[in-house]
Amino acid sequence: ERLELENDLRQAIELDHLDLQYQPIVDLKSQNIVEMEALARWTHPTRGALPPMKFIPIAEESGLIVPLGEWVLRHACTQAVQWIEEGIAAPDLIVCVNVSSRQLAQPNFTHLVAGILKETALPAQNLKLEITESTMVLDSESTIAQLYGLSDLGIKIAVDDFGTGYSTMTYLNSLPVNTLKVDASFVSRLGGEGQAEAIVQAIIALAQSLNLEVTSEGIETELQADWLREMGSDLGQGFLFSRPLTINEAKLALLKARKGNQAEAA
Repeated sequence: ERLELENDLRQAIELDHLDLQYQPIVDLKSQNIVEMEALARWTHPTRGALPPMKFIPIAEESGLIVPLGEWVLRHACTQAVQWIEEGIAAPDLIVCVNVSSRQLAQPNFTHLVAGILKETALPAQNLKLEITESTMVLDSESTIAQLYGLSDLGIKIAVDDFGTGYSTMTYLNSLPVNTLKVDASFVSRLGGEGQAEAIVQAIIALAQSLNLEVTSEGIETELQADWLREMGSDLGQGFLFSRPLTINEAKLALLKARKGNQAEAA
């Protein structure tokens, strides 16, 4: 089954048979949509819609994550430019794309990203690449060089699922990171566990001391949003605000948010 899925995934990437969904990330104070995270989706011709946890690990193990990641990056950048040019999204909308350690290990990765930005005409400041904590400590010299190359282009860097990996102050201090994303496993326990609250507060305080932005993931209730807002989290993501959306649904959400912002300004 694994070999069949690997072969089918390779074909799906080559034939452009994948899809992207977008999950809004909002400013917790204004609740305006400020970012969209691109998420790969695959509807298999015979197995139907496959969850990412089913095909992403296969992509990672087989090395297909490299062409898959390139596919996601190119399509996400193209879509963001289209939304901005059509006036659907604000000019400063940021599109967020996950990057694996395998992608960062490619010597030409920074050059590839620069090429996609040029090809799609997306300004570098409108792109945020998300890496995991474990990626920071793998082949650190190469990783640091790649991340500085990306940062020099003007691209923002986020550390995803922060608090669940192996990061140290040394890596945080030596990498050009802009954002820490508080893992959903901590957010889900807010209000029920004092330890979770303490961890989230510590992460936010750490980020603030390093002048980093904080995005809290997995927000499902108004109470969680209120707690995180009071703690100082800048941005929020989760089902309270929106589930991952198809391109048409994302377009409608952005249009609604844009009209609401313009009405407030008037």
